[in-house]
Amino acid sequence: MDWLTITLLKYARLEGDVIDYKMEDISILDTISEAIAPLKIKAEEKNQNININYENGSFILRHDRKWLSEALSNIIKNGIEHTDNCGKIEILIRESPIYLEVEIKDNGEGIEEDKLKKIFERFYKNSSEKKPKSIGIGLALSKSIIEKHNGSIKVKSKLGEWTSFIITFIK
Repeated sequence: MDWLTITLLKYARLEGDVIDYKMEDISILDTISEAIAPLKIKAEEKNQNININYENGSFILRHDRKWLSEALSNIIKNGIEHTDNCGKIEILIRESPIYLEVEIKDNGEGIEEDKLKKIFERFYKNSSEKKPKSIGIGLALSKSIIEKHNGSIKVKSKLGEWTSFIITFIK
């Protein structure tokens, strides 16, 4: 109940545009590592691997490390929860002179095509979801945080095979 209250307050603050972001030019790799840290035990319990893959680049992005870490953590946590034991969560980072892209992909249960448009809606829960305690706020919160960082997020999925969240930040 505490987590729900705190998360709803965060979401209300985001929607009310009353967050004072501490924007810094820092490596997205550090922020991703911070996002993964509290999830490692959960992934290890399911014998899952979380891999970060990237090619050369500076990966410097102007962002609030705490808030963006929370957004990424929500997405990675969903991947862990919706991927079976011995599954894989892969984080791919790509950079160009114009954008920085973070893709979070799992080899989990996937999402039905007709539900893809709804997953970022506040309180949306997939009726076939295996996680009955889910409230449906995490992805809405993540989307809001990413958009406040001049980013966009989209999702692709193949039912029964994988889901991929692609987050793009314009430099």
